[in-house]
Amino acid sequence: MKAGINVFLLFGLLAATLNLFLSYHFNVNAENLEFSEPIDSNWFFIGEPTFNYGGFFFSSSEPTIYRLPSTIFLVCLSIALCRYLIRKRALFQSLFAATLLGGVGGLTFDILAYGSVCDWLGFKVPEATIYSMTNISDLMILVSAP
Repeated sequence: MKAGINVFLLFGLLAATLNLFLSYHFNVNAENLEFSEPIDSNWFFIGEPTFNYGGFFFSSSEPTIYRLPSTIFLVCLSIALCRYLIRKRALFQSLFAATLLGGVGGLTFDILAYGSVCDWLGFKVPEATIYSMTNISDLMILVSAP
């Protein structure tokens, strides 16, 4: 095992921990923070956090047993990505696997710590009437998975 490979594993785990910190921040301080409303000229905004208790292809506003398969899958995927990053890989393979670990690990930490995923980053196409809430982990998965 070479020291350079551990850098990517460390990056992935730190990114997942950063997401957990942001979720903690929005879980604990939501009452004391001021949030912006979606404005037509902004693509991104910090919105009032929403908490998703659902699972794959399932959304809920309360804790439910349907979260269990998703949680088991995320834990197994996080472990597999950690094991993948221990071996020597090409630079881009390691970088994208570490970014994917940061996203998947962040979601896993969120679910294990709070029972839900905290979405606080808003995305809105200018002049559109609807918007979407997401978090950093979702964006990391979106960028690294393809």
